[in-house]
Amino acid sequence: MRKRTDSEKLYMGFRDFVDKEKLNDYDNEYLSQNKHTYKFMIPFIHKYIDIEAVKVTDKGHIDLITYFLNDYCSRESKSLKSLNKLKGIPTTNNIKHLFKPSIFY
Repeated sequence: MRKRTDSEKLYMGFRDFVDKEKLNDYDNEYLSQNKHTYKFMIPFIHKYIDIEAVKVTDKGHIDLITYFLNDYCSRESKSLKSLNKLKGIPTTNNIKHLFKPSIFY
């Protein structure tokens, strides 16, 4: 048996919060996609569920919402991508990259 992907876990977990009238649309839209990327999943969840207005008492649901908001959504944020690009830039401690070598000493 294969492990569930993050998108499958989110899809199944958030299914409890979708209105009964919109449940068929929720299922059809998810199943119509071939790939469930971050660009699809984040707006998809927000389209059918108002995360800020959900009242939750079950620990499993609290963990699911916390994971979605804190981990899953931040993976594809622009600020995180920018910070990861900065990792490759040399620090100012190594100033050799700032100066051209001189022929004359």
